[in-house]
Amino acid sequence: MTKQNKLRTTQLTPNENRSFSICTTLMIDDLYERLGFNEIIGWYKSKGIALDALARGMLVDQLGDNFSVLQASERLNRKEVLDHYGIKAFDPKTLYRAMELLGRNREHIIRALQDGVLELLGRPKTDVFLDRTSIVYYGDMAKLAKYGYSYDHHPGERHLTLGATQLAPPYDVPISLTVEAGNVNDQAHMKATYGQVRRLLAPGSLVVFDRGANDKTKLDRIKLDGNDHLTAKKLNSSDDAVFLAFDPEHWKRIDAEDGVYALKRVFPSRVNY
Repeated sequence: MTKQNKLRTTQLTPNENRSFSICTTLMIDDLYERLGFNEIIGWYKSKGIALDALARGMLVDQLGDNFSVLQASERLNRKEVLDHYGIKAFDPKTLYRAMELLGRNREHIIRALQDGVLELLGRPKTDVFLDRTSIVYYGDMAKLAKYGYSYDHHPGERHLTLGATQLAPPYDVPISLTVEAGNVNDQAHMKATYGQVRRLLAPGSLVVFDRGANDKTKLDRIKLDGNDHLTAKKLNSSDDAVFLAFDPEHWKRIDAEDGVYALKRVFPSRVNY
């Protein structure tokens, strides 16, 4: 067994796990308040168990054990946890309803989180990476779970597709999340993902994404927003002609050992490499 595998299979003792939970709880409390979420999330629920307390508790649970909502409600109903958040014991259905409420208002919450994170970072340069993935959904309650193209090679199962945006290095902070049906293609999902972050991007930002999401509509939108893009080009017959006309005298050699050459082609609205 390698050292890496040993690290992966190490389990915390009960005392160590309790210490981790306390540290995570305090970290979430601090970030929650610094991001102003107590004024954002609490607004959606004014009666009964405080929504802020339930949201904080779920964040701690997901960063730690990452179990189901039912198991999370069991942990949150421990006396020391209830005392920390200043709430009374509650039925598991209360936590399910809280998660549904947060989900229905996710776009407003994400916008507030984006603004808060960028403020904490000092409004950095907003070069971003956009990507998508899919996850298998084995239940029968999610309306978005559809049969479609599977990134995880389970075509016989229903899926959800996820889109994420991350600030480029040195920040490497995710700033958006879109959830679409499992049969939504990359180009359509890219529209939703870019739409969730385009208001944040300073003019001249570089938007990086893969070939699957590349189409003229997205490129034009990025250009109209005053930003640049970097993506893999979908090749066509005109590109085949370029490769067939390869000439080492006119192409730039970028790797002598492996014999790799590049050609830069400048167009009015783009540059192809």
